[in-house]
Amino acid sequence: MWVIIISIVLVAGAIAAGYAAGGAGRGGAEPGNNSTVSDCESACDQWDARRADLCAAELDVTNAEAVRDTTKDILLALLGLKFAALATMLAGGAATAAAAAGVSAAILNVIATLGPFAIAAIALVIAALTTALARAAIILGKARQALTDARQALNAARQLVNDNCTNEESTACFERPAPC
Repeated sequence: MWVIIISIVLVAGAIAAGYAAGGAGRGGAEPGNNSTVSDCESACDQWDARRADLCAAELDVTNAEAVRDTTKDILLALLGLKFAALATMLAGGAATAAAAAGVSAAILNVIATLGPFAIAAIALVIAALTTALARAAIILGKARQALTDARQALNAARQLVNDNCTNEESTACFERPAPC
């Protein structure tokens, strides 16, 4: 009975840890709003601010993709390790034959005893990483939405420049160095 209770507590802890680990990152920042302006300089300032927002949003997407990909790679490696451990345990029948062939019974007993615990430990880490992967996917989705929002805000800022600046002024504004 205690084994079941301890197992439930450990799985819940692993899932909570995975949720926390997958939650690292902004998940997409809200781009700034373009205020209504009536002069070219203010419109150009809005343009620069929205370009900085776009840079930050692109970086957030890149970071969120990296977290997701790394978590996925670790999870796949652990799944492979778990299947290898299971295969080792299933080879227990072959261990009997090996014992008959002279392999130390103590080594076989250690494998038979520790195998289930190793598989359980790997399963807990897999549960945590699965939760972290789901959380990383949510953060990536938010970051991609923030990137879309930043692009729309940049387009609105471009329109402010076009509406408030002469052709020469807008050209100069659009040719300012990018913030990233």
